[in-house]
Amino acid sequence: MLDRLSEENYKPSPKLAKALDVLFILHADHELNCSTAAMRHIGSSLVDPYSAIAGASAALYGPLHGGANEECWKKLDQLIKFLDF
Repeated sequence: MLDRLSEENYKPSPKLAKALDVLFILHADHELNCSTAAMRHIGSSLVDPYSAIAGASAALYGPLHGGANEECWKKLDQLIKFLDF
């Protein structure tokens, strides 16, 4: 889709455009995730940046946060196959 934007007569697939709209909405709704919150909370105690990053990384390690990204990719693959892209 993005590699063809410069074509004069390009029209995006309505299915793909809708899928991207939904994806961007879901991404925006997920703005303060677990690792971001951990980083901000730890950093607010004025620790060194390395400690805050370590805490955020530890939060990212869990299956409900970082592991969820893997599940998301699997669902996106299924969606792409379903929409026949």
